[in-house]
Amino acid sequence: MAAYNLLSETDTIKQDTSTNPLTQNADSKWHDPVDNPQITLHNFSGSYDPDFSSFGGHRGRPHTGLDIFAINKKTKIYACMKGHIVFSESIPGYGKSIVLEVDKNELEKHRKNYSLKYDKEVIKGNLYDSGNKRYILYAHLNSYEFRKNEVEAGDIIAISGVTGIAEGTHGPHLHIEFSSKKLPQKGDGYKYRCNPLCYI
Repeated sequence: MAAYNLLSETDTIKQDTSTNPLTQNADSKWHDPVDNPQITLHNFSGSYDPDFSSFGGHRGRPHTGLDIFAINKKTKIYACMKGHIVFSESIPGYGKSIVLEVDKNELEKHRKNYSLKYDKEVIKGNLYDSGNKRYILYAHLNSYEFRKNEVEAGDIIAISGVTGIAEGTHGPHLHIEFSSKKLPQKGDGYKYRCNPLCYI
């Protein structure tokens, strides 16, 4: 058994692991980006290190998203909310990616009171609260599965992969980011981004 298949119940992102992750809050529906999301427990070399997958500085530099366990070429990736796909191309370091634009107010209906859990983890950057739109970036995808740019919560938009990871990995995953900027630059760090665990 490969090291990355060893999952711990304590590292499950959501304690409620029902088979239907579609939830409704007021008029806004939410669907987790994968079924039964779990943080990737192992780093690229295969060592147990869930902190490596968190939103924060454990790597010695900003990790601006969350790495969620996903089986290469098998895991379905879902639209978390109703929105508009505004980008679907390959990005250096991210591989095949999708950016979903959603309404800020609708997204905030799903915000949780998340308490920091991982080493050097942070909540958000100082410019995350600006603007009326929010952008959810899905990265390291194998294929795009959406048929139109307008999507609903729970629509399958991609299949997971390992694109953009040049050195290979023992921890295949979906990298997901929440941002107030369509395509933040690496030099932006956390500035426009928020910890995905505030929502997932």
